[in-house]
Amino acid sequence: MKRNDVTFPHVKGLAKKRTKFGHRWILTEPDSTGKSRSITVKILDTDSVDVFYRKISEARDALHSGRRDKTFDSWVDDYIKLRQLRKNSIESLKKSISNMSFNEAENDRQIKKLISSDRKKSTIKLKIEAINTFFRWLIDNGVKIKNPAANVFIKSQNIPRSRTLTESEYAELIKYADTKGTPYRLFIRLLIFTGARISTVYELKPNDLDADNNLTLYNVKIGKPYDYKLKLTDETSIRLWRGIQAENKNSLWGIDGDKYGHRLTVYMEKKFGKDNNGERLSAHSLRHSFASNAAKQGVPIEIISKLLDHQSIATTSKFYARFSQNQIDEAVDKAINFIGKSTKT
Repeated sequence: MKRNDVTFPHVKGLAKKRTKFGHRWILTEPDSTGKSRSITVKILDTDSVDVFYRKISEARDALHSGRRDKTFDSWVDDYIKLRQLRKNSIESLKKSISNMSFNEAENDRQIKKLISSDRKKSTIKLKIEAINTFFRWLIDNGVKIKNPAANVFIKSQNIPRSRTLTESEYAELIKYADTKGTPYRLFIRLLIFTGARISTVYELKPNDLDADNNLTLYNVKIGKPYDYKLKLTDETSIRLWRGIQAENKNSLWGIDGDKYGHRLTVYMEKKFGKDNNGERLSAHSLRHSFASNAAKQGVPIEIISKLLDHQSIATTSKFYARFSQNQIDEAVDKAINFIGKSTKT
């Protein structure tokens, strides 16, 4: 059968059949016990001939190895369902393990290829962790396969931290927001006054702000709400939010809402440019700035970590909470004064 200029070869035992779920490719062969069994093969119309043969090979391997009559793709689907991941996390996971299979030699080759790629080390590390977690789950479920990422270690690199906004840059940003429509204007102000991730702000619904202006935030990265409610104090944000609630809308954002983060980053890069260290501002810089401003006001790092809903204080102190030279000098003075008083007693 011809699909997008690709003609799938005839394979004994393979047939495209109509099921209650639509058309499916079904491979029927004797399994390791000699009993005739069938397995669904996820062949796509856009697959190349090489991919077609690879999927057939994996399906046969599944039948003859006793892997519960399931292909590698079927295991991936079960894993995703078990994790109950959100759409963006599902896409990220699929990209991480897209080149993996039941072929152990090919898995090792793909791992080496990933490690030697020109991607950021932080990106490579995340993909290796995703592959490692998935294969550990496979092994725990009785699949006899080698974990290709078991002994792979990616050394962390010093990633330049996003610089923070100055008072004049904040003023320019607020001025810019005030020229925009309600959804986009509210989006910018929420990033400024909550320190939330862009993905968290996208998740907000009209009823997430209660009558006492307490805001329920959702951590998309770990798939659960914050442990607390954040008090929204910016009067303009509250007024804009209440206006949307009065219109009984199901969403805070308009049709182009999913592009607000990118639009804001483009504006900030063009408007503010690079600082002396070559660092640019982006929409995510508002989160860094929120944390740094809190630190400069003497807020304990443990509280800042809670405000950002970090799972580790180390993340907050390393990448987010920046301190001024005056704060460092003041801390040194306090430490020395304490030591001086102690030695006099």
